[in-house]
Amino acid sequence: MPVDISVKGVPDAVAEALRRRAGRHNRSLDEEVVGILRQSVEAGQGLTFGEFVTEGRANGGGSLGESSAMVREDRDAGHGD
Repeated sequence: MPVDISVKGVPDAVAEALRRRAGRHNRSLDEEVVGILRQSVEAGQGLTFGEFVTEGRANGGGSLGESSAMVREDRDAGHGD
């Protein structure tokens, strides 16, 4: 049975990047996030929810400047195309 997860405190730049990415894939924001999580698990990362949260915070989840840099890096690397 599917589980509902709520993510609070997503920086505006990250949320906007997710919305654009979802649009490129003709998916809703929720569908895009589930797709990203599924890809992560299938790639062998197999993060627990706690690990996911900890890694997100460690990777710039705290400031707009850090999240903007992450979005630029992801875009420049051609991810999500």
